[in-house]
Amino acid sequence: MGADTTTLAELIVQLYKKPWVEALFTNTFLLTRIQQKQGVGEGVRWPVRYAGNTSAGSYAEGDTGAGAGNQGFKKAFLTWKLNKVEVEVSGLAQAVGENGGMIVPALRTELDLGLSDVRGNINTQLMSDGTGNSGKDITGLYAAIADTGTYAGLDRGTYTWWKSYVNANGGTPRNLSEELVRTVKSTVEARGGRVTAIYAGSTQWYRYGDLLRAERRQQNPTTLTGGYQALDFEGVPLIKVPGYPQTRMDFVDEELLEYVVLKDFEAKPMAKTKDSDVIWVTHYSQLVCRNPYRMGSLQDLAA
Repeated sequence: MGADTTTLAELIVQLYKKPWVEALFTNTFLLTRIQQKQGVGEGVRWPVRYAGNTSAGSYAEGDTGAGAGNQGFKKAFLTWKLNKVEVEVSGLAQAVGENGGMIVPALRTELDLGLSDVRGNINTQLMSDGTGNSGKDITGLYAAIADTGTYAGLDRGTYTWWKSYVNANGGTPRNLSEELVRTVKSTVEARGGRVTAIYAGSTQWYRYGDLLRAERRQQNPTTLTGGYQALDFEGVPLIKVPGYPQTRMDFVDEELLEYVVLKDFEAKPMAKTKDSDVIWVTHYSQLVCRNPYRMGSLQDLAA
């Protein structure tokens, strides 16, 4: 008896779900650093506090009450983003399957490589502004760590407390210096933020290392989870991130970043239109930055 597409889809989940999900969270840079959560509903929604209770403060014994001052909140919201890979299963492959207990080598190759492609695409999207593929990409770090535009439904032109601190140079490249790094870090801290990591591409990572050598200081890179290398700035790891842009550094509090998953791995057959059938392997998720105001970015660095 040949294996039908539904049976093959179930078998794909049995064989590939666990190793693929493990690879996603151990070999994808951001996902080795930040917390993962399971999601529900139509998207990710969270309250954003932008003002405190105005009645909090000192008073004299004879003062009368001025009325309770309520906390100021807005709701941030991000819709789910969907990633997939389409795997074609020919009629011959289905016939070769023995009661659903076998996937032929050609199909295994397509799955192995296709699922690797999905993971690579997710990794790229996590470092993007979310506008790729007509806005279907994950809303990545470059959308979250910015001082213009709309993020999670809140317009930074209206809500200035939703802006990250961005140290740019009007589009003119400038050399990296310790003073620039210190300025961004200290400004984020002055806003009440806490920098737990600095992300950089290889160019700025090596240039920061050159600054250390120029000052005759000795420091060996440490290896973080996933094999990523990090130098140190005032106790904060400055991490070399594969694929990161070469003209910026981002200063983040990783505890304010979350990768929320609605469906980690699902295989489902699509409608049959010819002898070959197509199975979609899907992953629904979104990256959340809970408070962009407490993040920073150093931009317009010479590549």
